[in-house]
Amino acid sequence: MKKLLLLATAILMAALTVSLVFLQSKENILIGSWISNDAVYGERERLIFTEFGLYEQGSHIPADYRVSHQDIIVTTERSSIEYIIVTKDVIKIRVPRSKWRFYTRIGSEAVLKKLGVNSEVSRF
Repeated sequence: MKKLLLLATAILMAALTVSLVFLQSKENILIGSWISNDAVYGERERLIFTEFGLYEQGSHIPADYRVSHQDIIVTTERSSIEYIIVTKDVIKIRVPRSKWRFYTRIGSEAVLKKLGVNSEVSRF
């Protein structure tokens, strides 16, 4: 009887541990500032995502994030946009009348190299 009770307890604890691992929320890699790799109309597009939404034209817009593997769907009251994670510092979206638009995280080594900025701190 004791063995059966211990076995049932062990199975219950294992099931609880597995369910907590799978139900744990995934990290939202979008949070932060991003800049487009190509200049649209002569200017690079800048995206700023916060924990509760995004900034668009200087205004904060509430948004919900749905994270699924390499895809993050951002839903606002006006639209729903799917972002695909390429690497931790590069995302892409499908653009109408175009193929893909790539964005690089502001502050990443790739952006600093592209802009010709030295990533090391200099006092002079």
